[in-house]
Amino acid sequence: MDVEYDDEQVDMCKIISQHTDHYTVKPLVYDPDKYLYKFSHYTFQVPIESISGFYDTTDIEDTGQYIKIDGVHYRSVEDSDPEYELESGDSDSDTCSEISLYDENDYEFE
Repeated sequence: MDVEYDDEQVDMCKIISQHTDHYTVKPLVYDPDKYLYKFSHYTFQVPIESISGFYDTTDIEDTGQYIKIDGVHYRSVEDSDPEYELESGDSDSDTCSEISLYDENDYEFE
């Protein structure tokens, strides 16, 4: 499922359990050491109104967005690297910011 937060960030999450007014989920997080994704070992409770979409599958690879690498890690089908930062000359515009969408200090890993 997709969870949208107050800051409009959307995370893909795995449902652990469903309750009357919330879901317990594990978010898909980027593992900078492996350059791959995996589901966090931390669980979070999200209110039902924060759910922005469901997938018709329980297997992340069936979404067509990720390929299973091993029993834990997934590779994004997208060619873009979330750690990639634009260098000057990579864009026609000099106003592009050089930002990584992921901060490796945001998540703890097993």
